[in-house]
Amino acid sequence: MATLGALVMFFGFCFVLGSPLMALLAWNDGRERRRLERVPTRTCAELVGSQPARCALAGEVGAGPSGLQIAPLSGAAVAWHRTRVWRWYAVSGENYRELVWSHTSDGPFSVRDATGSVLVSPALFAADADSPSHSDHPLTERVLTEHESSDRRSGRHGGPALRQLIDRGLLPPGVVQRAVGRSTRAWEVDEVVLRAEQQVYVVATPSRHEGRVLLERPRRGFSLISSRTEQELREDLQEGARVGYQAARWFPVVGAVLLGLGALVVLVATPSAAG
Repeated sequence: MATLGALVMFFGFCFVLGSPLMALLAWNDGRERRRLERVPTRTCAELVGSQPARCALAGEVGAGPSGLQIAPLSGAAVAWHRTRVWRWYAVSGENYRELVWSHTSDGPFSVRDATGSVLVSPALFAADADSPSHSDHPLTERVLTEHESSDRRSGRHGGPALRQLIDRGLLPPGVVQRAVGRSTRAWEVDEVVLRAEQQVYVVATPSRHEGRVLLERPRRGFSLISSRTEQELREDLQEGARVGYQAARWFPVVGAVLLGLGALVVLVATPSAAG
């Protein structure tokens, strides 16, 4: 019983300590919503000749100046693609994943609305994110995932996707050779694409690229590319702030109740243990 009481008290402390954290998260959601509201929304036509100040644009993804890109493994014709290779290896019984090769399509893609089109830099994508937007509204699509064990006895490393990259000369041969024998247990390959006609909402800074407007990441401040609309983003941030502040208000109450209950259990259990 004393152990149960101590456990209840532990959860009580967690609730009390979690209150300022929830308040901080709520404050951040509110700050992000206000920052988003201050960004002016422009059309493609309005961006021509505009000053290099952060703005927002909503539209449909299209091909860049060189046309649609062909994803190397899936063969899909897309606006943007990224193919990556990892190796899984073991150290002291723990498994780790290391990125050994990554290839991203070159050049910008376009976003168009009823007034025209502008170019968008793929650098707006978060470098390490599997999906640059919220998980239940994916901006990109994972079209291929492969996970194959490494067999050093047979010399067979990876699955068909990895061997296809090697056979076509896309993956430098030394990448696999350098990793073989370094506790490599498996290989993982994935391909992520951004399809044309995907609706996007972009917050970025306009510049010029070969005579056309290019939206790119500003040197300072935030940028954004999402499959959600501006209204959806604002509502999500507002709801996050509301839930966060409510949690910050109630966490100390719940924590105090748990602390009192746990202390009571410990006090009741102590005499019986002594007896």
